[in-house]
Amino acid sequence: MNRLHIGFDAMPDELRSGIELLKTDYPIVADADGDVRTVRFERADESKLTVSTTEGVTTVRYRDKAHAFRAIGRLLGDPRPVTNAIAFSEVPNVDFLGLMLDCSRNAVHTPENIRRWIRRLALMGTNALCLYTEDTYEVPDEPLFGYGRGRYTCLLYTSPSPRDRTRSRMPSS
Repeated sequence: MNRLHIGFDAMPDELRSGIELLKTDYPIVADADGDVRTVRFERADESKLTVSTTEGVTTVRYRDKAHAFRAIGRLLGDPRPVTNAIAFSEVPNVDFLGLMLDCSRNAVHTPENIRRWIRRLALMGTNALCLYTEDTYEVPDEPLFGYGRGRYTCLLYTSPSPRDRTRSRMPSS
């Protein structure tokens, strides 16, 4: 995996927090020492991602943040030495590109795992993450939400929970 030097002084504000988060998992460095590819970002009006190298600096021209993070992902994974010039462009075919992650029943993720997914997906150029939760959460004042499915099944077919002593959760016949 290539190391990227991204100068935070000239970086657009809209990318700063996302790149800071990527630094926790990927080799993005603040100094240009050693074997690194120097990257700078320019906002563009056209809906196209363009990456080019001039005089040892790789310039990423992007319209949407997802395009910029897609470029970072491609630059990190490029198999060529960082000293080689690189150029590519992409025109997105869709406005909404995302993943629906199953978080229901026995697939409930930790918050940190969700954050890790978001960082990985950003490097692929996605701009959405949907969580399929079914009935793994509670709805206040709706004790029968998810009746017969998910996490409530055990409670519904055994004794009522202590918080329901005044009102049974079992459906009346």
